[in-house]
Amino acid sequence: MQGEPERSIAAEPAIAGNSSEPSDADLVLAAQRDPHAFEPLYLRYADRLYRYAAGLTGSTHLADDVVSDTMMAAFEHLARFDPARGSFAGWLFTIARRRVADDQRRFGRLRRAFSRHGPEPNVDEDILSGVIRSEDAARLRAALRRIPRNDREVLLLRYVAGLSGPEIAAVLNISAGAVRVRLHRALRRLANELGEDDARE
Repeated sequence: MQGEPERSIAAEPAIAGNSSEPSDADLVLAAQRDPHAFEPLYLRYADRLYRYAAGLTGSTHLADDVVSDTMMAAFEHLARFDPARGSFAGWLFTIARRRVADDQRRFGRLRRAFSRHGPEPNVDEDILSGVIRSEDAARLRAALRRIPRNDREVLLLRYVAGLSGPEIAAVLNISAGAVRVRLHRALRRLANELGEDDARE
């Protein structure tokens, strides 16, 4: 976004429970009473949403759109959020996941239309170039792209978005046990891909 510092999709530590910081529940309650109080929620989650969307879509442009659309939807429907049904983070990333799916469907239709009527649009395929500089990050990026989307998504939700197992379960609409199985499988596949990289060197 213009005027904002360049964002990275490198994983950052999840926000830890800090007694000096208000909880999500406190921030949501304040924003439900006063719309101007939504900004702290935006600041807490915008970068995590961006890294998640960028990792899934492979496009900085789509990731920016997902963040904007997700935050707008959360702001407009905040009164509907019910903490008894799950965490704010889980609710927010469920919205983001739907936006990613919607954007990819729209883009797929556009790409098919261009393939029938002319050259494909210029797609920002390599979202990490110029964002993550280290050789290890480049290897990780390449390995992530080679594993199945479901595995990549659960890794992004856990290690980029910083969601807990139950929150991931809510976003993906699967059981907590299934999350553990999927995470274990995804980490094993990622380790195998990284090992194959080492063998090729």
